[in-house]
Amino acid sequence: MIANKEAKLIFVKKVWAAEDIDSINSIIDEVKSSRTEIWKGEIKKLGLMHECAPRNERIEQLKSWIDTSLQAHSFLSFSETTFKWSVLSLLHRSRGFRFVEPPAPSLTNKPPALHWSNFPREDELQITFKFVFPLECLLNEELEELTKEATAVRQWQYSYEWSHGLLLRHDAVRIGIAQHGDSILEVSGRVDIADVEEDSEDTPMRLVWPYLSIVINVVLKYLNKISITFQLYILPIGDLFYENTVIKARSFDLTQFLISVNFRQLVEFQSDGQVCSVRLRSVLIDIQPKTLNDLTSIRPKETAKKSDFCTESLSPHHLSIERIAQHRGRRVSFGAIRCIPQPEPVDENKDAHQENAVDEFVDRFLGETMEQVLIR
Repeated sequence: MIANKEAKLIFVKKVWAAEDIDSINSIIDEVKSSRTEIWKGEIKKLGLMHECAPRNERIEQLKSWIDTSLQAHSFLSFSETTFKWSVLSLLHRSRGFRFVEPPAPSLTNKPPALHWSNFPREDELQITFKFVFPLECLLNEELEELTKEATAVRQWQYSYEWSHGLLLRHDAVRIGIAQHGDSILEVSGRVDIADVEEDSEDTPMRLVWPYLSIVINVVLKYLNKISITFQLYILPIGDLFYENTVIKARSFDLTQFLISVNFRQLVEFQSDGQVCSVRLRSVLIDIQPKTLNDLTSIRPKETAKKSDFCTESLSPHHLSIERIAQHRGRRVSFGAIRCIPQPEPVDENKDAHQENAVDEFVDRFLGETMEQVLIR
C-alpha cells in the first residue's frame, strides 16, 4: 500500500501465531539484507569511477533506496476490535475503507504479432531500456496501471494493450512496453528504415527519441511511486549503431554508458577479442545527455500538417493525402519507369475547338432545316 508517498507493508490474517510472525520477519530481514548488499556493492563500484553527473545521480538514487528499505512492516488481525482503526492509523487516513474483490483480467494474452516482435527485423532499428528488478517484481495490476498511464500521456495514432505489455505508434515510430518473466521490463523505441525520410536515413533515431523519452519518463515516475528498485540497461539494436557491422546488439549498464559519453565522447567494448565502439551519432543523434534525466526530458515538436491543396480538413481528398504521408510504405526504385499517373497535357486551344464544333453543328442543323422547308 502507498500512503503519504511511502510504501506500507501490512500483513493481515484472522489470527497470527508467533511462529508465523517470526518466519515472515526472517524472510523480510533476508530480503532487506540482500537488497542493501546489492546497492552498496554498486555504490562501491561507482565510487571508483570519475566523479560526474550520471555517477552522482545513480549514487544518490541507490542511497535513497537503501534508506527506504529499512521501513517497518505491520501485522494486523481481523479478529481484533481495533482492526479498522489500526489500518486507518497506518495509512494516515481519517475516513473508512472497504475490501473489494480484484477485477477479473480483461486484457487479451495475444501480443500484436503483425506489428511487433520481441526482436526487430533486419531492416528495423531499435533502442531498448531494460529494467531489471533483482529482488522484486511488477504485479499484473501494476503493469496494467503503468500501460494505461503511458497510453494517456499523449494522443497516439494507435495503441494496443495486452496482458504483458503495450504497443503505441506515432507515424513511423513504434513504442513497446513488454514484461519478460517476473523481473524484467523492457521499453523500446523502433523504426523501420524504409519508413524514414531520405534526409534522415543517417539518423533515424531522431524520430524515435522524443516519443521513447516520454514513455521512459512515465515508467520511471511510476516505479518510483510504487517504490520498486531496479537496475537499468540500454540496448541499441541494429548494425547502424556499431562500427563493426557484424554486431547487431549489445547491452550496456546505463550509468556506465553515460559516464563514458560524458568523459570520452566514446563507448567501447570487447567482442571476440576485438575492441569495438558504438556510433554515438547514430544512437544519440544531437542529444548530449549528462544524466538519465536528460534522456527523459526530450519532447516531440507538435506541428500541424500542411497540405499544398486548399481543401477543408474534413475533405476526403485531404484525408487521403494525410494518410499517404503517414503510411509511406517501402521505397522502391523503378529506374525511369513512371509509376505515378501523370496528368494529361493541357491543350490551350481546347475551348476554341469546342466553340468551333458547336458553331459547325448549329450551321449544319439550320441548313438542313431550311432545305426541308424550301422543298415543301
